Amino acid sequence: MNLSKQKRICRILAPMLIVTSILSACGNGDETAPSPSAGGTAEMTTVKPADASALKPYELQLYFGGSSPRDTELVEKEINKYLQKKINATVKLNFVPFGDISTKIPVLLASGQKIDVLFTDNGYYSSLASKGALTPVNDLLSKYGPDAQKSMYSRFLELTKINGKNYAIQNPKEIASQYGWRINTDLAKKQGIDVSSVNSIMGLGSALKQMKEKDPTMNAIEPNSRVAWYVPFDYVLNDAVPFGMVYEPKATDGKIVDMWETPESKKALAQAREFYKAGYVRPDVATYKRPAGEDQAGKWLAGLMIGIPAADVIWSNNTGLKVSYAPIEKPVVNTSSIEGSMLSIPTTSQDPERAMMFINLLHGDVFLHNLFVYGIEGTHYTKVARSNNVIKLLPAFKEGWKPAWYMFGNGFQTYLTEDDPSDKWDQFQKFNDSSIVSPLVGFTFDPTPVQNEIAAITNISAEIKAPLTTGSVDPDEFLPKAIAKLKAAGSDKVIAEMQKQFDAYKATMK
Repeated sequence: MNLSKQKRICRILAPMLIVTSILSACGNGDETAPSPSAGGTAEMTTVKPADASALKPYELQLYFGGSSPRDTELVEKEINKYLQKKINATVKLNFVPFGDISTKIPVLLASGQKIDVLFTDNGYYSSLASKGALTPVNDLLSKYGPDAQKSMYSRFLELTKINGKNYAIQNPKEIASQYGWRINTDLAKKQGIDVSSVNSIMGLGSALKQMKEKDPTMNAIEPNSRVAWYVPFDYVLNDAVPFGMVYEPKATDGKIVDMWETPESKKALAQAREFYKAGYVRPDVATYKRPAGEDQAGKWLAGLMIGIPAADVIWSNNTGLKVSYAPIEKPVVNTSSIEGSMLSIPTTSQDPERAMMFINLLHGDVFLHNLFVYGIEGTHYTKVARSNNVIKLLPAFKEGWKPAWYMFGNGFQTYLTEDDPSDKWDQFQKFNDSSIVSPLVGFTFDPTPVQNEIAAITNISAEIKAPLTTGSVDPDEFLPKAIAKLKAAGSDKVIAEMQKQFDAYKATMK
């Protein structure tokens, strides 16, 4: 990579000064992404805290991803006691299952449903923004979001603009993602299976074979959405619109392609088929709807997951099992990781200013942020002696709260659990430093010119993806038919439009 390109990547990715002070300059290697640096903090406008007494009472309708926890009303009451003192507002917590949020939220917004703050991610952010369902946040940030401006990655607003405006505020966390095997080490130890050297999809093959021999009734791979299918590919939109670029080895020709037609995809499909035929996954995996909490039963050896530093601690806490993590790739900075967790203000909000005040509190108020993440002190967790930021989780957390921690503002304010390593944030720094950079980072696609084709392609993807990626069908027979269906739906037209916009974007970076 030449020096000018290196400098451009550093300018684009130099992240924020975060609460945890993860400080580092842009790396010099071609394959590394920068870690957060002090030099990249966003320019901010200082405002005085809101005078709650001068504000009219207002109820904020909040929509997050996931199932509604048992203790939602209990936590909601505690939030309201605190929030009324801060901005004279109360909240109504609403949860939509992650699998349904991209379809249900557009319907609610189209009907005029009042939503003040909405959890958004790469899967549906650009679509909602392009359709006018989200409020531009630039002016609101300048007036009411000083803490949000400080905690977001410095180039986040630049990277996520749509037609020159921003429609979301980032929930800061890691800047990269990484696929790897989540391994049930309790089961592996019990069965005498060595999993210490696993570092690839194929690397688990021996362990899976041993597990099948020891317990022929067990399907050793978790029946999640990925099963054992992995392709190092970054999508322009999301995997329902399977067009983008390979990131390892990094695509250098600047061409957007159909993922299904890449050599990497064909190799992965053959591997998935081999595992399926060997009986490592359940026969009905393509249509199986995994019940909530099924992974806690421990009747699995491994599952392909996206991991982050200390993922093994998170998964162990969530499942009640001893779980380890075996990465199969380097950490990757891609469009979906940058847009992986955001908060937006829909146009159906009746008080977008109050919504931004609330979001700003999630970025600067440690107590409120952790009230959303961990629930109520003394009920869902207790503080560890002589520590202000280390906690012990109580049974009520697992049973009655436990939402996805990354939805509630500045994630770097989140308390450590007593199981977290003391160097957790150092691990995050190393994770970011070792990341490779997708060639699509910074490019935001406007789907409006091809929205009909994208709708058709999304429907076809829903039909073809699971049978292929789970290994349930013979890829030599099924894949050509799937590609033909995508072409009939307009895949070439969509790729051409993506290429046109990407080329225009790249021209502005010279």
